[in-house]
Amino acid sequence: MLFRVIVGFLFGATLYRASLTLTKISNVTFIQAAPFAGIYGFILFKEKFTIQKLLLIIVAYLGAILIA
Repeated sequence: MLFRVIVGFLFGATLYRASLTLTKISNVTFIQAAPFAGIYGFILFKEKFTIQKLLLIIVAYLGAILIA
């Protein structure tokens, strides 16, 4: 398992570095932001969708936009 973590980190870090050199840092920051984790939860894991979760995702998007 440790081998898989190390390989995954090296692969992810390499792709992250390549993305920073090819595009603007604001785009990279927005794409990797936390709101996508919530959306993936709804799509992939069929999580229960509530208004509170929608509002929290919107707040997370606004935070990512402010940072970017």
